[in-house]
Amino acid sequence: MPSFRLLFNVHELFPGHHPDAVMDTTVQVVASHGFVEANQLNVRLRGGVPVPEITVRFTLPESSETEENLGAEAVRADVHDALGTIASTSGFRILRRVRGKWVSTRS
Repeated sequence: MPSFRLLFNVHELFPGHHPDAVMDTTVQVVASHGFVEANQLNVRLRGGVPVPEITVRFTLPESSETEENLGAEAVRADVHDALGTIASTSGFRILRRVRGKWVSTRS
């Protein structure tokens, strides 16, 4: 089964939402497409400013590489849409595990 990572930055939580809602919503949406293997929150320095970054590792049903990558991009789009009323986010990207390395699904 192909393994993917969804990564994105979180900038601002919108009023009325608990911080856990970002990760909870992300995991729920990803799980609706495939199997969530792991999730984590890191804080990265971007221009000297701490920025939370979420990573979710997941698998999708096996098919052709093109269909799998399109499925992963659908996950990205659905998470982006689901978080639109919860938090300000950016930098959504999908990586695929290929021969022991994480590579972008976009060329």
